[in-house]
Amino acid sequence: MSKTKLASNNGIKDELAESEARFKTLTNQSPSVIFIHDKKKIVYVNDKAVEITGYSRKEFYNPKFDFFKLILPRDRKKIRASFNAHKNDEEVDQIEHTVVTKSRKKINTILNTKLIDFKGRKVIMGVITDISAQKKAEEQIRASVEEKDAMLKEIHHRVKNNMQIISSLIRLQTQDIEDIKVLEICNEVQSRIKSMALIHDHLYHSEDLSKVDLKNYIFSLGAHLLVMHKNRSFDVQLEYDTQKIALPIVKAIPCGLIINELVSNCYKHAFPPKYIKTKPKSFVPTISVVMESGRPGIVRLRISDNGIGHSKGDGLGLVLINDLVGQIDGTLERKNDRGTSYEICFSSG
Repeated sequence: MSKTKLASNNGIKDELAESEARFKTLTNQSPSVIFIHDKKKIVYVNDKAVEITGYSRKEFYNPKFDFFKLILPRDRKKIRASFNAHKNDEEVDQIEHTVVTKSRKKINTILNTKLIDFKGRKVIMGVITDISAQKKAEEQIRASVEEKDAMLKEIHHRVKNNMQIISSLIRLQTQDIEDIKVLEICNEVQSRIKSMALIHDHLYHSEDLSKVDLKNYIFSLGAHLLVMHKNRSFDVQLEYDTQKIALPIVKAIPCGLIINELVSNCYKHAFPPKYIKTKPKSFVPTISVVMESGRPGIVRLRISDNGIGHSKGDGLGLVLINDLVGQIDGTLERKNDRGTSYEICFSSG
């Protein structure tokens, strides 16, 4: 062999040795475990691998060393699948798993792997990052959120119970009232309290404590109003056409009160006996509650009846409705055409 060729070969070896030394220096500075897996055996580990797992380099480099004993049994299948995917030159996602140390300590980790060229061969390089601190923080946050959720549920439950107590007290007080007008006013107050109590009841049973599912709430409120106006609602049909819309409590309560007032108004004024007598037998007195999404972020609530086209409710009820519409920054439109229709548009946010 010529001196020139020998010098060239020596130069290549020196470059490779220098490159390998730089690789070892860099990987040994890493806070994560770094390993190289080649043909079912470990051919390289950094200092962190020895420190965290408790296995020596001699143990790692033993051809009989089983890499998968570092992995919790339930996680081995997905990591084997990842290694097999690499054999087919496929890219794989990171895997969250549990490392088992020599002393049987369990550590929550994430494994990232990729194919690299190592001494002229395609091998798998893996980086195992300890995420125990992150997991602990997540658990603490989860526990804190669950505790706050439990507290909020309890608050909603107590608010609902307190409202029911107030309603019961009003009912007891009305037992000795003979004035029909005063009795009606007390019943209206009870109905308003019930509409607010239902909001808190739905939040108590909801997984999302920040928003109320208006669709289910409207069904519950409708059932309550049917009972509340049973003397007027014997032949009245209450229809619903509502989309699944969630509102924050600050908008759900005014919205619930608006529905309570308008549906009650329909029961009281839309179908007087004299009007019903003028209609054919096939006529079905109907109150309709429609709630749907309009433009993005806009809710359209429409409450209508096919009754006499009344203009009642210009007293406290309508004053309250206008005030509630203002609370949700909405618009109110009333039409008397083949009955009475109220349409409220407001933002869902």
